[in-house]
Amino acid sequence: NIYVSDRLGNKVKQLQGLKNKKADARATVLNECMQGVRTVKMNAWEEFVEDRVSDKRREEMAALVESGYFRALQSFLAFGLPTLSTVATIILYEQVNGDMDPAKIFMSVAFFEFLNMSMAILPNAINEYRRMLISVRRIQRLLSTPDSYK
Repeated sequence: NIYVSDRLGNKVKQLQGLKNKKADARATVLNECMQGVRTVKMNAWEEFVEDRVSDKRREEMAALVESGYFRALQSFLAFGLPTLSTVATIILYEQVNGDMDPAKIFMSVAFFEFLNMSMAILPNAINEYRRMLISVRRIQRLLSTPDSYK
């Protein structure tokens, strides 16, 4: 589960970077349009500009949706799969031993829940750490860029 979550985390990190690039491209187009708004209005290019911005937004949203699918899968692996494994373990124990009293069931569920929470927190913590690294690198790039105005 950790290995699969790690792989999915890498994919989410990659998609987050792609989404950021798409958002930057959209922001660049918007910035260009705002700087040249008089030209846009004078030449009646509103529809053209709107189409360009909409195209960039669609690309950004596509990257965001793909990232969302991988995050949902990762959440299922972190929270859904452990619950299914608990149920499967209890059923298997009952089939093999034939002796299941409520004390054993509650004790095993509590034990599995204790293990599952630690297994669920770790992949999410790793994911958030990766997202933080991406954001910090973007901020570092922005702050290290020399000022272009004087």
